[in-house]
Amino acid sequence: MTGHPPPGLFAGLVDDAGLFPPEELPMPAALRRHRHDRADPTGVLTGHFLCAASRVDELLEALAAGARGRGAFGGRLDGTAAEGRLALGLVSPLEPSTLHTALARLEGDPPVELVGVEGLLGDLAALAAVPPSVPCFVETPRGDRDALARVSAAGHGVKIRCGGARAEQFPPSAEVARFVVACARGGVPFKATAGLHHALPYRDRRTGFTHHGFLNLVLATCRAVDGAGLPAVSEILDRTDEAALVAEARAVPPELARAARRALVAYGSCRTDAPVDDLRRLGLVSSAAPSGATASAGTEASA
Repeated sequence: MTGHPPPGLFAGLVDDAGLFPPEELPMPAALRRHRHDRADPTGVLTGHFLCAASRVDELLEALAAGARGRGAFGGRLDGTAAEGRLALGLVSPLEPSTLHTALARLEGDPPVELVGVEGLLGDLAALAAVPPSVPCFVETPRGDRDALARVSAAGHGVKIRCGGARAEQFPPSAEVARFVVACARGGVPFKATAGLHHALPYRDRRTGFTHHGFLNLVLATCRAVDGAGLPAVSEILDRTDEAALVAEARAVPPELARAARRALVAYGSCRTDAPVDDLRRLGLVSSAAPSGATASAGTEASA
């Protein structure tokens, strides 16, 4: 196959959720991998490091130890944030005490720059403490359109969980399609998390769970943004024909790719090598794709 899809279709697609299950890397190892990922030229990774609010102190201590040349991290991270700071995506319960405590630890001149906040639907008023320039994404209860509308009305994006440790945490394609279409029609940006281990849908032989494919999710978003209805969006989520999926990705017009990625902002993966490896194998990114982000080692986030 020749040619590539529009450069923006997969640029900055994958957040680093290496601290989260099932990978659950120790903090120093997660930071080492994140730094290593900076060398990947494909631009598939966002360069954003997801960390639970409860572990902010541990993160700051690891970064400080690395800056002193003693810790396993071993040096400052060159990130997408200003002045070489670590680009931090904070994952927090949306309740004032936990979120506000974490935000307070980031005041002053820490070695991180807050680039996003995300968490389960709770007290939306708690997000008032987040700087206005920092985007927030709220995971709403499955199928709750009223919650999606409330979050959107408050000026925030939403988040969908595509898998987990139990079979019931994997939403059927029709449910994912309803979410994607609702976001596309409402102009609501969204992120995804958990279960999106590979480009195409597959059945995990160990757990027996059938996982959604992240390529299918990207193409479903393209279809929804382009005005497709639920049947067409749901159909692409179930498709496993590799050649057909690759052909559709290559045929996405640049303007549609940009619009789709304004809708689907990113998804969290606790592995950073698998998405890049899959896209390379499918011929959908090259070793020198434009836009700078990154890749590495290690299966999907519960962030």
